[in-house]
Amino acid sequence: MNTSNWIAFGALLVSVISVISSIAIARSSDKKHVSTSEWEKYKEKQRKRELIDRKHAEEKNRRVSLMPYFHLSVNEDIYLKGSTDDELIILPISLENLGKEAATNVSLISFKPNDDSVDNYFRTSGSKENIHYVHDYFHTHFARPGELVNFSAWCEKHDHPCNVYFKLGFTDLIGNYYEQEFRVQYWLKNSTKFSINNWSGLP
Repeated sequence: MNTSNWIAFGALLVSVISVISSIAIARSSDKKHVSTSEWEKYKEKQRKRELIDRKHAEEKNRRVSLMPYFHLSVNEDIYLKGSTDDELIILPISLENLGKEAATNVSLISFKPNDDSVDNYFRTSGSKENIHYVHDYFHTHFARPGELVNFSAWCEKHDHPCNVYFKLGFTDLIGNYYEQEFRVQYWLKNSTKFSINNWSGLP
């Protein structure tokens, strides 16, 4: 092959390599563009999802701040009632409406929905059978913001610590219904005061 032919072949080879390189770069650019596009779509999808979640959380917080809800206020002493041989422990319990709306139709809810027996208004941890019962029921079933509703429970005298659970049902003034669970803790052997380890759930 003479010199001119080698020059022509070299020029052709350079052209082929240039074309192949251009194609490779173009494909790489396309892949990068697709990858970037997919990442942008993913970020936008996540942003919209976070926005929806934030709106739901804000709506829930707004609803909670406006609706009636109760907080335990167990400041009265626990006391004994009855004869020495047949004494009962009396638990005076108050609940304060901390919400911005009034609550009506306030009542205790049975832990067994299909059984309206008063034996089922309380649940005692560590005990298969309930040992607490209603002593004095609510004198009012309505509470404005800042007002209290009161009731008391009783059980036979004992010396062991107790966690007592109960549920409250109530409605707001436009008919929305709520349920709320509470826990009181006491150990009469040590103190006539309720423990500070009480709990008020959210509706």
